[in-house]
Amino acid sequence: MHKDQNPAAGRVMDYLEIASRYILLNFFWISTVFPVAFVFFLGLRQFFGLHNFPWVAALVPIAITSPAMGGLFYAANQLAHGRDGGFVDYWQGMKIYFWPSYRWVTLNLGVAFLFSVNIWFYGNAPWEFAPYIKILFIAGAAFWAAIQTYTFPFMIEQEKPSIKTALRNSFLAVARFPLRSFGFLVVVVSIAFLSAYLYYLPWVIITVSFLAYLMNKNTLTVLEKFIAMQQAEEKSPK
Repeated sequence: MHKDQNPAAGRVMDYLEIASRYILLNFFWISTVFPVAFVFFLGLRQFFGLHNFPWVAALVPIAITSPAMGGLFYAANQLAHGRDGGFVDYWQGMKIYFWPSYRWVTLNLGVAFLFSVNIWFYGNAPWEFAPYIKILFIAGAAFWAAIQTYTFPFMIEQEKPSIKTALRNSFLAVARFPLRSFGFLVVVVSIAFLSAYLYYLPWVIITVSFLAYLMNKNTLTVLEKFIAMQQAEEKSPK
């Protein structure tokens, strides 16, 4: 806390300092994504004549945001550990998690596509049992989304990044702490929708980095719980 101030003012200054870190990290992410996105779309328009095909926006996450998300999550992880989380961490995260982040985003796009197709199909199917299958796919999509709030932070905590191991640990986290996991998912979705409701301005300023921080902080808390449970099991008499 800042000294030579009353406690209330000191807390306000601390919160402002923390918020400035999120804003700066969000700025790093935006600065990485937007220039490449601009060149990407100019190339599509200039060389392929794709002027009126909004579906090309689906290519952007694979083309540009994967390394940026790797840097963002890594820097947010450093913030969650109480470290700096500045540009050096952001750049280092982009390098370390360049290919793992591509694989993570590609996997999520594929799974999202499969869930979307099945939910749409059974939502329009004429069979009596179709609505129940649709509900199962919606529940599966929610379960997958809850898993993904842990996956990348778990991967950062590993000595060698492995999506397979991170997915396994994330599945165990959701299975062991379902109320916490789905409650946290509701918080994440609520912040995302609120940011979109406010004309997406918070996304540009702070939302992306803040959500990445929350996911890392929540994962670290669950990881501590796992370690405590494991230590308790080892100490318990057999």
